[in-house]
Amino acid sequence: MGEFVVRGGRRLTGTVRVNGAKNAALPIMAATVLANQPVVLHDVPELRDIQVMTKVLRSLGVTVERVGRDVLVDPRTLDNYVVPAELMQEMRASIFLLGPLLAKLGAAEATQPGGCAIGDRPIDLHLYGLTALGAVVHDEGGRTILRAKRLTGREVHFPFPSVGATENVMMAASMAEGETRIRNAAMEPEIVDLAQFLERIGATVRGAGTPKSVSAGPVHWGARSTPLSATAWKRRRSFWRRPPWAGIWSCATAWWTTFPDCGGAFRKLGFALRKSMRRPCTWPAKGGSAPSRCRWRPAPIRDLPRTANPSS
Repeated sequence: MGEFVVRGGRRLTGTVRVNGAKNAALPIMAATVLANQPVVLHDVPELRDIQVMTKVLRSLGVTVERVGRDVLVDPRTLDNYVVPAELMQEMRASIFLLGPLLAKLGAAEATQPGGCAIGDRPIDLHLYGLTALGAVVHDEGGRTILRAKRLTGREVHFPFPSVGATENVMMAASMAEGETRIRNAAMEPEIVDLAQFLERIGATVRGAGTPKSVSAGPVHWGARSTPLSATAWKRRRSFWRRPPWAGIWSCATAWWTTFPDCGGAFRKLGFALRKSMRRPCTWPAKGGSAPSRCRWRPAPIRDLPRTANPSS
């Protein structure tokens, strides 16, 4: 694989603002169809995939409006369960709507998704998880058709972790009867973000971010009577302040438990590493001097799918 060559020695100043995470925004936008009231999503990045998801929701009858960095979604006008084929081919994340549509309307139709730079990735785990909850799946004219008179909570054991399949089952399970347990679930931060959003609209989710179990209970709609504000995933931003050799370099959203091996690279650069409970990771520089040069190849991140690893 190739490598990045970083030439240092120059003093850095200023603050860089990183937008909200696209991988968290897309499934949460799909999950808004589960709500029965308007939803406001804050700090949604203005990217092509977000625009395609907006088109998909509008094609289903959902009212979507962007105001600055916020996206306003009113799912009360939802009146269609067929995802347009041309939009499915533009973006793979359109598949996130299978679970919510099946749970809300009892039906969902879509073609094989496209728009993935990694290559062909089958949706068999998505269908496996939804079938376990009671969906009936069949193909007709190149389209995947799902029907379910009633979804029932079950134990779903994935043969290997899948982010999209985990999210699809979580969303469908939020309106299923009984409790759903997902074994060998994906652990990515966007799983936790989606779980927090589902809880904001009344579902019960436990164990998100762990491989052992993600339990999703039915939504209790009477819990809230005002428009919901989905701000849980907003934290997937990072603010980088000051150069490391000028004092402290802090990443406000870098969780030590998610990337336990990154400390070795910073030690090779000459930093002293300190864990902090208030800020998960801070790196005070040694002696206030610029870091030394080193050659570092990223290793696979434990417990992440192969497609998400930097060395894959």
